[in-house]
Amino acid sequence: MVNLYSHDDFKHIEEIIDKYKAKENITPSLHLIMSFIILFTLIYCLTKTKNIFITILLILILSLNSVRIFIQFHDMCHKSFFKSNERETGKDGINGFWSKIIESFGFYSSHTWRNGHGNHHKVHGNKNLHD
Repeated sequence: MVNLYSHDDFKHIEEIIDKYKAKENITPSLHLIMSFIILFTLIYCLTKTKNIFITILLILILSLNSVRIFIQFHDMCHKSFFKSNERETGKDGINGFWSKIIESFGFYSSHTWRNGHGNHHKVHGNKNLHD
């Protein structure tokens, strides 16, 4: 197995990643709740507006919010959106639970995403394996 990264590189990467790990669950919960308040508010507004320019603006905002929800889903599948010990135990916890709940909003199965996309990260930097 030939890696592009040395042991020191991995240590440095881990130090960088540690700064962005969830420290508590209140902030990610508020972000998730806000995303869905925005989603349902925009959908409601779309049903009420008759102005094409407002409709286009709402669809643009809705698209950006959909990307936001998908990023949250992505982080949940990496077991990193909420603070948990899921990575250490290998078992589903709060991240796994919520990724399954919102998978239909991300248009992807959390199980399929976790396995397929997780493999993408496993082979990154390894010259002998392909994505």
